[in-house]
Amino acid sequence: MSESAARNAAYFDSLAPRYDELLNNAPIDRWTRRAFQTLVAETVPTGRLLLDFGCGTGLDALWYAHRGYRVLGYDISDGMLQQLRRRCSAEIASGTVVPVGAPFDGFTTAIRGHPLPDAVVSNFSFLVELARPRRFFDTIAPLLAPGAPVIVSALNPFFWKDMMHRWWWSALARSVPRTAVMTRGPDREAHRHFISSLVRSARPAFRLERKASVGALVPRYSRALDWDRPGTFRERLEARSWKRFPLRSLGMFIFLVFRRV
Repeated sequence: MSESAARNAAYFDSLAPRYDELLNNAPIDRWTRRAFQTLVAETVPTGRLLLDFGCGTGLDALWYAHRGYRVLGYDISDGMLQQLRRRCSAEIASGTVVPVGAPFDGFTTAIRGHPLPDAVVSNFSFLVELARPRRFFDTIAPLLAPGAPVIVSALNPFFWKDMMHRWWWSALARSVPRTAVMTRGPDREAHRHFISSLVRSARPAFRLERKASVGALVPRYSRALDWDRPGTFRERLEARSWKRFPLRSLGMFIFLVFRRV
């Protein structure tokens, strides 16, 4: 395992015990998660096998399992997978959810022997951990049949609310001539990849089918955010137009649906 990979795994191990609490305290994260789940349900028929890439504590995996999907939940963090095993204990016992843990470089070996997935989904952007997103697409391409969908979320590198802050401009200046806006913290680096760069990285194995986006209109810290019951005009407008131009490219998170060629 590389030094940066070990650092990322250690970061998520330390975060795992309080990860759910942090998400539940962030209305925009709840809004985003439900929107992504909605997109998966619209794209992938129930009963199919999903590879949940970067599954974290199993919040999505449990939702998928309860709606008729089978799930391979992969993560680099043992701490996150421990939380998933507690949350999805009944589903693991029934074989509906299968945890898979390994460093990213060891994923191909770890997944060997498991059934091939019908689709790959990755919420809250595993891609942000990778300096070279082509590695992700090259890794999953051999697992998928032609036409199989890949649904990923990416942090919008040009999110208009972030562009109002000095830290964003400093990060952009440091990132030139990269193909991502890179931010550095004490424990990890985060790569906000340009969407055009992600599309290029996916070729020729995958083609982009559509985009969607959330967080463009709603306030990040509104306590009323509920994807299933949008209340304010801005919430209703975003929930209605999140897959249409121009909102599909303006949100805090951008969802990309690729198809295996």
